Amino acid sequence: ILGAFSAAVPGGAARRLDLARPVGDRRYFAGEATSVTAFGTVHGAWLEGERAAAAVLARLAGGGCGPAFTARPREIPIPL
Repeated sequence: ILGAFSAAVPGGAARRLDLARPVGDRRYFAGEATSVTAFGTVHGAWLEGERAAAAVLARLAGGGCGPAFTARPREIPIPL
């Protein structure tokens, strides 16, 4: 496995929010490419997965995308 990571074109970092925005009521996207603060990292992918999962749960509970989509960016603990 060689791996990969995302990179935005100069001035395009704000478009990561567009990647993370749900499409309709059924398609939710996550991964390091959707992270505003931790793009290109495993912990960015992890946090975005948590965000998308919370958005799906909020949708299933009848709350739309709710705060799960708007509660970004989140502080990322980095061990020393």
